Amino acid sequence: MNFASKGEIFQSLRTGIAGEVARCSRISGAKRTKTDPVNKKLWKDLYPKLLETLRASAVAQAWPSERLLDSLLRLFYCSLVVNLEARNRVVPYDYMDFARRVGEVWEDFCKVCWDAPVNQQLRRLRPPDFASVRQQLLTRFSELVEAGHPTNKLAVMREYQRAIDLLGNINLTEDEYCSVGQQKFVIDFKSGFGSNEKGNTERLLTVAKIYGLLPDTHQCVLAVRAAEGEGNNYLQVLKSSGLWKVCCGSDAYDFIKALTGFDLAAWIRRDVAFREDMETEAYCHLTSAHLTKYLAW
Repeated sequence: MNFASKGEIFQSLRTGIAGEVARCSRISGAKRTKTDPVNKKLWKDLYPKLLETLRASAVAQAWPSERLLDSLLRLFYCSLVVNLEARNRVVPYDYMDFARRVGEVWEDFCKVCWDAPVNQQLRRLRPPDFASVRQQLLTRFSELVEAGHPTNKLAVMREYQRAIDLLGNINLTEDEYCSVGQQKFVIDFKSGFGSNEKGNTERLLTVAKIYGLLPDTHQCVLAVRAAEGEGNNYLQVLKSSGLWKVCCGSDAYDFIKALTGFDLAAWIRRDVAFREDMETEAYCHLTSAHLTKYLAW
């Protein structure tokens, strides 16, 4: 398999998924009964097998990091194209399904740059769990209270613990948690930031505040595919909070390049061509449904 050739990858994937598409097109039932097997065939069978072959070739031939990442991105992109067109053939996409799906896969696409970073100083880290953070905060406060020798130490600790408990059990796992040297980064990817993001905005603000309480310095970054003008008030709330660095459109790709050492925007300009690469039937449907704007990466 030549992983520098989109044509070879497309041929392998389309041949591999054809039988499942034909089978699911014939069955009746709920939408997911028809679409889930197609998605599973692509991402749980065909893609992992090609990925294993790719990585084996990279090791055997001692590929440089740039070549490895280039091939990983191409395999992911081709798999996505075939997945979108195959799923659309079984059940044509509507607005909600397509917008949500592209949001999910754009995040995964960007994260490939963390799977094989060109910047050798970039390290993925295991994010802290809130239970351990909560215990750190309580321990630190207890030490401060002890140093002050208050007569009501237990009462003060109980009130502080109640205040901490108001946060609830916050999930501190974002899309990427990594470091470059001593600087740690908390990164959240969004294809777009719409009018239904109130709850997510409040969660992100809480997450950043908690990371700010930790001894190590963290920079929280929101990378958004869409241009800033396509965002709304909730995006501006995050931007003006001082807690999150918001990077939209080309700024998001500039941030990815600065951190990973790879120019993802240039790769997209060279290799991503949904209109030319996707089967005509699928792309025509997306065009008539006014969904191709989500493919402007």
